[in-house]
Amino acid sequence: FARLAPAGAPIQRRSVSVLSAFAGPGATDAFEMVLRVRTDGRLHVDTDMDAPGAAAAPRGRFFFQFETPQSVCALGLRAGVVAPGFNALAREAAQGPLAAADAQRLREMKLKVARRALALGEADLLVELPPVVGPARAEAAQSAARTCGKARRAGP
Repeated sequence: FARLAPAGAPIQRRSVSVLSAFAGPGATDAFEMVLRVRTDGRLHVDTDMDAPGAAAAPRGRFFFQFETPQSVCALGLRAGVVAPGFNALAREAAQGPLAAADAQRLREMKLKVARRALALGEADLLVELPPVVGPARAEAAQSAARTCGKARRAGP
């Protein structure tokens, strides 16, 4: 929230919308728990969205954009946080049951990614990315906006 209100002003959680190129259930559940974006229809997921600079996910990219009427902050997971081979194995698991050894390997990889993410500082985990003009921001695309705490003029 601090990136969306750098002056320290409080933000109402129901004023925040999320645009993501990642549909993982853990991420969407976390957004729902904190912001109630799914319940209120403020979660927009597009796994086909172009999100350069964000690490590849099993489907889509690890790209997350948080928007309020006054500001926008786009973040991506840095390359290298997710273990090599994770995306391919997760895609395979989405197609159907894995062999026992592969299922165990995927569980171990998920745990490794979670531990790595928790151990890293924000700067090593996330990268600030250019905002995408998404559904929640279409009207404000021509107005002044703030990007992750920095003054910015929104482009077309």
